[in-house]
Amino acid sequence: MSNNQISSNQNNIYIVICHGRSGSTLLRLLLNTHSQIYSPGEPWLFFWYYQSLHQDDYASLAYSNFLGDDKLAAYKDFIDSIIQRKLVGQNKIAFVEKTPRNNEILDFIDSIDNRFKYIYLIRDLRSIACSELYRGNSFKSVCKNRLMGNYFKSIKRIKNTQRKIDAFIARLDKNRLFKLKYKDLVSFPEKVLRFLFDWMNVEYEDVTTYTNKQEYFGDTNTMQHDRPHILSIDKWNKRLLWSEKKYFDWYMGEMNREVLSINSSYPVEPHGKGQGK
Repeated sequence: MSNNQISSNQNNIYIVICHGRSGSTLLRLLLNTHSQIYSPGEPWLFFWYYQSLHQDDYASLAYSNFLGDDKLAAYKDFIDSIIQRKLVGQNKIAFVEKTPRNNEILDFIDSIDNRFKYIYLIRDLRSIACSELYRGNSFKSVCKNRLMGNYFKSIKRIKNTQRKIDAFIARLDKNRLFKLKYKDLVSFPEKVLRFLFDWMNVEYEDVTTYTNKQEYFGDTNTMQHDRPHILSIDKWNKRLLWSEKKYFDWYMGEMNREVLSINSSYPVEPHGKGQGK
């Protein structure tokens, strides 16, 4: 990629819209394995700037006063520059930003540049709530979460987040949105990714045996993973207590049914036999 492309190729930035614990890390790892896509782990590119505009500390106030009415344009130039230079350094052509907390500031992100495109990762909200409950993945941590009522706090937070997502999606130009269902991603990864890569204007590559490469201040840890599997799709049904399922259905069952009925951006196949393990 030449330096000229840094300033001319600014519509190659993709924002993942998703809940936490929705499978977004799997999606990121698959995309980052592609030779033309760079998707770092939760860079928080937008959220830290949004917070700086709404804090009362001296540094934030000085920054806002210095830039004045130009602060949003200045940040847009900064985002363009840092992302395009990262792409040049990685020898990639598309950048995917996956930070779940972006859900809180989607309108702000879109005000920075209305050429950003969005990948909406859709998952059964019961799976997300169950994953929150089992955060820590030990019997002790699950008991603690149940004792502290964290499950009920989680579904309240999930409901509020989904409202923000729904409102933003309703206003967004449909040409800038790709809707992808988690169950399809793990059941038919090749087919789903073919459509996604075509929408992103990158060549198809088989990335279903992906590499997890994490960098911590220069340290690199690389792990090889098997292809996606379907075992996690309905895990919530076995893990949640009867009372937890009933409460979920009472509190946000209708919202979840609406989420599950969203049409994806590709032809749908019947579920049953997945291609994954």
